Amino acid sequence: MRRLALPTILKKTRKNIIKFMQIVNVYFLIASFLLTMSLKTCKQMELPEYDIVIYGGTSAGVIAAVTAKRMGKSVIVIEDHEHLGGMSSSGLGWTDYGNSDAIQGTAREFYTRLGTKYGKEIAWQHEPHVAEEVFMEMLKEYKIPFILTERLDLQKGVELKNNRITKITLESGKTFTGKMFIDASYEGDLMAQSGVSFIYGRESEATHGEDLNGVRRGDVDRALHYTQGDKDHFNVNIDPYIIQGDASSGIIPHVLDLQLHNGSGSFEQGAGDDKTQAYTFRLCASKDSNNMIPFPKPENYNEKEYELLFRVFEAGDNRLPLKIDPIPNNKFDINSLHGFSTDGAMLNWDFPTGNYDIRDKIIERQTNYQQGFIWTLANHPRVPAEIRNEVNQYGLAKDEFVRNGGWPYEIYIREARRMLSDYIITQHNAEGTTDAPNPIAEASFGMDSHVIQIFINEEGRVVREGIIWRVPPKPYGISYQSIVPKKGETENLFVPVCLSATHVAHGSIRMEPQFMMLGQASALAATLAIDESISVQHVDYNRLADLIKNQN
Repeated sequence: MRRLALPTILKKTRKNIIKFMQIVNVYFLIASFLLTMSLKTCKQMELPEYDIVIYGGTSAGVIAAVTAKRMGKSVIVIEDHEHLGGMSSSGLGWTDYGNSDAIQGTAREFYTRLGTKYGKEIAWQHEPHVAEEVFMEMLKEYKIPFILTERLDLQKGVELKNNRITKITLESGKTFTGKMFIDASYEGDLMAQSGVSFIYGRESEATHGEDLNGVRRGDVDRALHYTQGDKDHFNVNIDPYIIQGDASSGIIPHVLDLQLHNGSGSFEQGAGDDKTQAYTFRLCASKDSNNMIPFPKPENYNEKEYELLFRVFEAGDNRLPLKIDPIPNNKFDINSLHGFSTDGAMLNWDFPTGNYDIRDKIIERQTNYQQGFIWTLANHPRVPAEIRNEVNQYGLAKDEFVRNGGWPYEIYIREARRMLSDYIITQHNAEGTTDAPNPIAEASFGMDSHVIQIFINEEGRVVREGIIWRVPPKPYGISYQSIVPKKGETENLFVPVCLSATHVAHGSIRMEPQFMMLGQASALAATLAIDESISVQHVDYNRLADLIKNQN
């Protein structure tokens, strides 16, 4: 056996000790906090109810909880993952925010607290674990109890009486009562189980007069300015058949035959359907050789699944199909880019209304697909050498998602259900041609949708469908009526994430800072509704606007 010199052993031991202590510190922070909060929770569970029960420990849920506690209300957060903060702490370190002046209140406080961690005034780009630290610190500061890895019972999870939620039940059998409830989840399960009207998929162009809605065929739209040209499209012709030129041989994976899938919805430009834009995992990568885990190869890897990728390269498109954005400490946020990338097009259509088993299978499918995709880019001989060399400069950041081997804790649910309320935010609000009544926050990011499907058009060309992009001319208001159910429906529920907006408008609003601001507004409005014993639909807007202004 080869012996290591003593200094080498000491160096390796020191590195191992540091690595071990980093992991221990993370677990200690969580374990000590959970112990403290569990004691507090047991004490509070003796009360008949909480003032506010928040389902979904996303960024919106955490900010709503902090806001509620600052307003003197008892509150609890219930989260189905083993971490808090949603996508802000699960890979979305490159924050999409549009006009930074539009981000106010506790949302801005969160990014300012992040800035303190990095020795700057404010940090829009951050490491996922640092965001998790900030969320945990805010909850600990206000002694807010929370529960992890618990999810709503989809069969008997909501008890209603006189249009009010009286109790929710989790799969574990635990029940929680409250005066007000906030569904801060990305899926909108509490909203749906409460009988609130919702939609998923896309409205047609004609439904609200939106020229970005409905089917958006890349072969029609990509020359237009709002699709950013070929940035998110194929710029080469791809033969879609297993044996090239032979349609009878079948179609390669991840491509639909237009002629065979008419039953899955119209391919006519502008037609509505129930399809959802692709999900992904936002990877946190490192270039530091001491802080890298090689991109994993899934056990069930099948190179045939990436035939479309190989043919893109072989047709002459040598663009790196990854969007790699820098975040602090030599780390990078990796997102989808170009014609065929990490977005799992068509894998998630059953997700919005699927049960947990269906969703878990979709998440497993996306995990295998995306791990295989990245591994292929880094290793497969049919990938150009310059691409392989570039990808191999990176690996998963070893000190991120340490409880999950460097892989993000949760999938990026860009869009699921959307509530149908008395006011629906549309493209016209985003473009500034119509002002939303009773605004409670502003949005400004581009109206953005990722790929929804890849198909063979009438000319036999492989085409991406679903891409939209148009930047609002200025920040625009999000109506209070868009985060509460319509009159006549549930009277003590707020929905700041799966809010009432069209597919187009939601594509602009669905940014983490906006979710935080809407979570804050929900908690402030819940406070008013509790104090005045009124429904969420009858909260006095002027009083709410004053509270929001005082938080900024």
